[in-house]
Amino acid sequence: MTTSRRAVLGGLAGLGLAGRVPLALAGEVDGASAAAAVLVDLPVGERFAGSWVLLDAYPPVKGGLTLVIAEGASGPPLRVDAVLRGDPPKAPVVGEALELFTMDGGGGVAWQSDSLLAALHVLLDRLEARLPGSGLRAFLTTHDRRVAAFPSFMGRAASELAPS
Repeated sequence: MTTSRRAVLGGLAGLGLAGRVPLALAGEVDGASAAAAVLVDLPVGERFAGSWVLLDAYPPVKGGLTLVIAEGASGPPLRVDAVLRGDPPKAPVVGEALELFTMDGGGGVAWQSDSLLAALHVLLDRLEARLPGSGLRAFLTTHDRRVAAFPSFMGRAASELAPS
């Protein structure tokens, strides 16, 4: 069973913690709490980067954080996985600490529109701004290590919206 970002943040909001997750006081940080801390400012259900919408987010699974986005209300959902930046980086969008991959079955050669790339840069900036102190880094790995450790999972990830 997967826990959606809405469920994670809903639980935090019920405790009065949404927007200010006290991870340093929480002891051991679990993946859902770390994801919620990084995702707290992302506009779930609202437009960002023009017409893009963050539809859902999942706690880290097998070394990656999964986001589901769409262009506009009627656009097809697209899975985006955030992982630690590799050496060398391989994703279409790379930051100082993270890389964002579109998991669309393209085998790394999928066409990327300017609109999608702009949306991915906005997501990357927001994730990296909250990464320090979130505890999320402990649940992520690089793309190469993820593929090596979980080959069958990565094969399914190219065609599944939600990590399983």
